[in-house]
Amino acid sequence: MSQGKTSGVAAGRDGMNKTTSDGATDIFADLASDEHKALRVVAEALRSIRYGSVVLTIHEGRLVELTKTVRSRLNPQ
Repeated sequence: MSQGKTSGVAAGRDGMNKTTSDGATDIFADLASDEHKALRVVAEALRSIRYGSVVLTIHEGRLVELTKTVRSRLNPQ
């Protein structure tokens, strides 16, 4: 996920535009609680590995599975 300003203006669920104090669109302002939970799960998976991959499976617009593969790097001696 990119952490920066987004281009364009996104409308919230209530039709109102949500912006941060620096004028960027706040894409997190109108998330439902299950969407916040999904983002927390993804963030934890990303934080818990140094090398590897995180694969998200989406069905009908919903996160239904997260697969985390952790790779171990062996230093040659």
